[in-house]
Amino acid sequence: MEDERVNLILDRIRDKFDWRNTEWPVIEPEETEIEEAVTKDIDAEAGKSVDDTDVVADEETSSVEVPGKGKRKVHDEGAETKKKKLLCKRSAGKKQSMDRETKSFIEGLIHTSVTSLGDMLSTQMGNMEMMFT
Repeated sequence: MEDERVNLILDRIRDKFDWRNTEWPVIEPEETEIEEAVTKDIDAEAGKSVDDTDVVADEETSSVEVPGKGKRKVHDEGAETKKKKLLCKRSAGKKQSMDRETKSFIEGLIHTSVTSLGDMLSTQMGNMEMMFT
């Protein structure tokens, strides 16, 4: 599927078109259903009246911590070590689940590869000996 606009832009790029003087149209984003629902909820909450006694009761019973920008994170080496150990255990458990057929296939593949490599090396060594003698 080809688009004429894409071809036009590609042609201009090939011709090194001067893009500095181009006016780009701006498309306004459309509001989705979710955004509309959120806006309605905010408007509905803003219309409710709040009684002073409700706020005071709320303040006494709630213990909300607001994360601040200047809050420092404590470097916990013990947690990192535990995380590494857990990840190692998980990966080791996955590696042990190899069945016999797969293991024998890999062993055979490695054996034939090493054998053929040895044959190639011995052939090349023989050719090099013949060149120098």
